[in-house]
Amino acid sequence: MNKDEKLTMAIDIGGSKLLVGILDNSGHILASRKSLFVDPTETSVIMQIKEECHKLMTDKYRPECVGISIPGLADTKRGIWMYACFSGIANLYLTDILSREFQIPCYLENDANICAYGEKIFGCARNVTDFIWITISNGVGAGIFINNQLYDGFYRNAGEIGHIKIVRDGWECPCGGHGCLEAMVAGNGISRRFYEMSGKRLSAKEIAELARGGHSQAQECMDITGKYIGEAIGTVQNILNLPLIVLGGGVAMSFDVLKEGIERGVRKNVFLKANPDYRIEPTALGYEASLIGAAAYALYRNKAI
Repeated sequence: MNKDEKLTMAIDIGGSKLLVGILDNSGHILASRKSLFVDPTETSVIMQIKEECHKLMTDKYRPECVGISIPGLADTKRGIWMYACFSGIANLYLTDILSREFQIPCYLENDANICAYGEKIFGCARNVTDFIWITISNGVGAGIFINNQLYDGFYRNAGEIGHIKIVRDGWECPCGGHGCLEAMVAGNGISRRFYEMSGKRLSAKEIAELARGGHSQAQECMDITGKYIGEAIGTVQNILNLPLIVLGGGVAMSFDVLKEGIERGVRKNVFLKANPDYRIEPTALGYEASLIGAAAYALYRNKAI
C-alpha cells in the first residue's frame, strides 16, 4: 500500500449483520470485519458500529472519509437514517454521530443506491451511462443511473421496485401491501414458496443449492422466483429503456438458477420493439457490493474520484 494513498472506511449495515472495511481508492478491500447484530436497536447498532470501526482504524489504516450503506430510507443531504423496517430505527442522525466519533466526513445512502455507485465506479457499469442496479436479498430495491447521475426522484426515494405488484392478492409485504415483488422473491418469500411446495423449511441459499443439484421442486421454486423478477424488469424496461440491468444481493448470487425464469418473465412484459437490445448481468462486485459501494459513494461525495 502506498503511504500517500487515500483510504476510505466503508460500513455496510444489513438486516442481521454489520460489515466494516478499509478500502483504497481503487475499491480494493484492505481489511474488514464482520459481526452479527445481537440487538438491532438504535443504541446497540451505533455502539457496535463504533467498536468495529475503531478496531480497524489503526496507525496503518487512517481513512479520510466514511461511507455508510443502510437498509431502508435515507436523507442523504442531512445524513439521516429515516426508516428501517427490521429494527424500528427512524430519524437517526447517523452521519452526525459518526462524524463526531471519528472526526472525518461521513456520508450515508440506502443500500441499493450505494451498490449502484459501486457498480458505476468499480464494476460492470463503468462504461455505461444508463443502468439499474436491483438488489434482491432480505428485501428488494433498486438504484437507477440516468446520464451518469443517480436518479433519486423528487422526494429522494426513487427505486422502490420491491413494491411493484406482481401477484394479485399475493403474500403480505412488510409495507402492508399484498403481492409485492419483495414479498414474492426476497429470501423469506423463496423459503415460503419452497415450504408450500415441499413441506421443508430451508433458506433461499439452500434451495438454490438443491436446484443446482437437480431437485425438481427446488428448480421449480427458483424458476417461479426468476419469472417474477423478470416480469418486474420487463415493466421497468418499458419505462426506462435501459441498456443494462445489474442484479445483486444474496438471492441474485444464484443468478445461474434464476436466469431462465428471469428471461421468460422479461419476455412476458417487455415491449421488445422498444427494447431491442439490453443486458441482464449479475453484479461484478459479488457479496462485497455494498461495502465497495459505500467506499465508492464516500469517495464520490468527498470528491476524491
